[in-house]
Amino acid sequence: MITQYVITLKAIQGHPLYSDSAYRLYAYLLEKLPVADGQWLHEEGARSISQFLCYDKEEKTYRWTVNILTDEAAEILVPVMDSLLEVTVESQTFPVLDKTIRKITAELLLNRARDEIGNKRTLSFLTAASFKQNGRYVIFPQERLILQSLIMRWNEVFPQYVLEDEDAFQAILTGIHIVDYQLRTSRFHLKGIRIPGFIGSCIVEARLALPLMELWNTLLLFADYSGIGIKTGLGMGGLQVEKMKNTTTG
Repeated sequence: MITQYVITLKAIQGHPLYSDSAYRLYAYLLEKLPVADGQWLHEEGARSISQFLCYDKEEKTYRWTVNILTDEAAEILVPVMDSLLEVTVESQTFPVLDKTIRKITAELLLNRARDEIGNKRTLSFLTAASFKQNGRYVIFPQERLILQSLIMRWNEVFPQYVLEDEDAFQAILTGIHIVDYQLRTSRFHLKGIRIPGFIGSCIVEARLALPLMELWNTLLLFADYSGIGIKTGLGMGGLQVEKMKNTTTG
């Protein structure tokens, strides 16, 4: 089961936070844990947690989304998240103004996917995303890399519903295409390293038979919680997937 926390943090004048401040928030969480639990969670990395930070321009607040992806990680993190009233980043304390908690199961995602209508989705990358291929960063959301990332993460989070049919993978890959995008390069600052990536949105169109369309829709619903690409546990690859209006299944 996935446990999602969406936490609203008060903005403090003169102390701005950025998307890569999510790593410092992650470090703050680890400091709240017993040493052994913190080490375990850090070693598990994106297999157990995805999280990212965004600024809400309208509300003038920060939105910190934390997705706890496994029951084992939830045992460790849920008590900390439930008791969280403030967070401290670089000696500055940011009060928690609001906290929303959701529980998401594989069955819920599978059932919701059956009701999804339309063959186009907008993938909005809210924080810098990147992939790693052949030892190099890939700073464009290629179809194969998106699909690989989602299936790998799905199998880690929901091993009872493992996806390992290579024919199905190839059929989905053949049927999905990026048809439009509004992207720009971005850098995610992490421990003195500037990781190259991209931010913005792309439109993915799927022309698939019904069973494969339901599987693809399931993965896209999952993407809102898992993120896409590398270092999603540290704040990269934060995602929002939206249906586009007036489209039909193919």
